[in-house]
Amino acid sequence: MAATLPNSRHFVAPQIGHGVSLHGCAPRLIESFVRAGNARALDGKCLERIPRPLFVLPLGTQLD
Repeated sequence: MAATLPNSRHFVAPQIGHGVSLHGCAPRLIESFVRAGNARALDGKCLERIPRPLFVLPLGTQLD
């Protein structure tokens, strides 16, 4: 994708799969991007500090 979007940035949150936008500093990064209208000044290193979410089974789940 980046090949066709010359102003693109690729950020990685190593401990999070889908839904990273709700964790850690991601909401602030998104807000900064929307307010600035570009991603040039964004620093995504804070995404590396987001801890791995706990694995939780839904209530009432039986493990046989």
